[in-house]
Amino acid sequence: MLQPRAALKFSVLLVVYATLFLIPWQPVEQAYASLFRTGGNIFFTRFWFWGEGHTKFLDLHAKDLRMQVELAIPGQLPRSFQPARGEHKQDTLLLLSKGPKPPSFGQLHTSSRMVGYWPTVWLLALILAKPMSWKRRGKSLMWGMVLLHLFIAVRLSFYLAAKGFGVSGKVYALFAPGEFFSEVLTRGDEVFMQNPSLSFFAPTFIWFAVAFSRSEWAVLRKLTQGSDDENESD
Repeated sequence: MLQPRAALKFSVLLVVYATLFLIPWQPVEQAYASLFRTGGNIFFTRFWFWGEGHTKFLDLHAKDLRMQVELAIPGQLPRSFQPARGEHKQDTLLLLSKGPKPPSFGQLHTSSRMVGYWPTVWLLALILAKPMSWKRRGKSLMWGMVLLHLFIAVRLSFYLAAKGFGVSGKVYALFAPGEFFSEVLTRGDEVFMQNPSLSFFAPTFIWFAVAFSRSEWAVLRKLTQGSDDENESD
């Protein structure tokens, strides 16, 4: 376990890295947002087991957004169509469609900053601040990013299913979940997507999983058992 001096160093480094990464550097956030949308377009080319379900991730603040929508959705858009702009902090437009030539499509909005950027830089700050060899740090970062992006895919999936593909009555709906599973999707969306604090809690759990060795886990286990024994004796 960390000695007091090492723990203080870790805390200081974590604050420094987190502050540095979480400051809204516009060029960095724009670059990440572009990667976020590119990754979303690749991963959600189909929606899990439903090959006919498609999602396009577009820049919500692009000047040529209507043209991008026309290219993304086959068919003629009504002249009166205007992409919904969403809230100020949202920067990504999600277009949901079913089949190659959909009669209709859905529009959702999200924030690449809250969904992906915050958890990514928080995990990066935790790994960089923890004292360990660079070889081990690199390995932790690699596996951490794999798990983190699986988490991001899961939270986006709950959002797309709860607000779009799993909503009965929508032309582009892929399935009818029923009352029970509809409630599951709604609760999952509230927990995974509508909860900003999870952008920090989830990467912290991932950090524990990938950055701590067996010996460190053994020490943590002993400390936990010791604390439980003291509580029982009281």
